[in-house]
Amino acid sequence: MPFLGAIGPSIVASLVASGGLALAMTWWKAPRHVLEMPRLSASQLQNARIITREFRAAGMSDAAIASAIVNAMAESALDTNAVGDGGNSVGLFQMHKNGAGRGMSVEERKNPVTNSREMLKREVLVAGGVNFRRAIARGASVAELSGIFARDIERCAACQGHEKIAREQRAVSVFGPHAKRVGWSVRLPEAFEVA
Repeated sequence: MPFLGAIGPSIVASLVASGGLALAMTWWKAPRHVLEMPRLSASQLQNARIITREFRAAGMSDAAIASAIVNAMAESALDTNAVGDGGNSVGLFQMHKNGAGRGMSVEERKNPVTNSREMLKREVLVAGGVNFRRAIARGASVAELSGIFARDIERCAACQGHEKIAREQRAVSVFGPHAKRVGWSVRLPEAFEVA
């Protein structure tokens, strides 16, 4: 049904007025492209699943989840015991003791569930994540979301320039060419879903 790609606002308005939108939407569904499965160890996969579960529970799209995984890979190699910044940043998202990890113990920041939940609560779902959430809403790609996550949420030292671009490129190297597609058209590999 190639003509369905040509549905415009006036036709959609007519369908709504006639009560036929539900029928039209069953005909036309956007293709969903499965992102490639990155090579991960068992512990890295388990941590990616935790990020997937926590971000999905917060209502994040697959593209947003994939970008969070890309950033956790860049920050910690998905290692809960990773420590950086002279011992100040800890865990999957390298939560700094004077930043997103303020008031949290080292053990709390090393806990992958706590680290992911607090990253959402303290960064993604508040003012620091506004550009990220807007980009999700407009269908930004995994690659673009990865750069925004690095710049606005992780706020790494060089994330305004080359590191932001490096995160965008990392998204493609991790998840393959579909990471460049609009966000609503991709989905995570099934292995990231918790059974």
